[in-house]
Amino acid sequence: FTTETQEIEYIDMGLSVLWANCNLGSMYPEEMGGLYGYGDTSGLNRSVNLSDYPAVENIAASDFDICMNSIDGRIPTEAEFNELIINCNPVPAEQNGVKGYKFTARNGNTLFLPLAGLREGDEITQEGNIGAYWTGSIYSHNDYAYALSLSEKAELKQALRYQGLSIR
Repeated sequence: FTTETQEIEYIDMGLSVLWANCNLGSMYPEEMGGLYGYGDTSGLNRSVNLSDYPAVENIAASDFDICMNSIDGRIPTEAEFNELIINCNPVPAEQNGVKGYKFTARNGNTLFLPLAGLREGDEITQEGNIGAYWTGSIYSHNDYAYALSLSEKAELKQALRYQGLSIR
């Protein structure tokens, strides 16, 4: 999987890790970027068969982490997204006409996460209504992995591993 060279700026939110300023596959914070299956390092898999995606407990910084293969960084873990939610006041916001969530850190730095929707197979739905971001952490029922859900509030939920979600 190769993408156009993506220049990532990392933002210090005063937490345990630095956060990328835009989604994987985008150049600006308000761009949607790609929608990827859990552990799909090709970025091209559109299968809805769970066996086509790894049931690995933690893909962060592993051979199944698409970020490790395409940019200088790694996918955040469930704990890191939870830390972001708890410590950075997530609120619905709009940036350059794009709906999303703005996370404001205690140090004043901000992240904007667009509501890119989700993908099943080739069909993209809910764009502009929900945001869903993979963590690198699988759920105890391994058909699912943890994901940041942005709709009525910012919270961690589970998503089927074959669903195409954003990656930050």
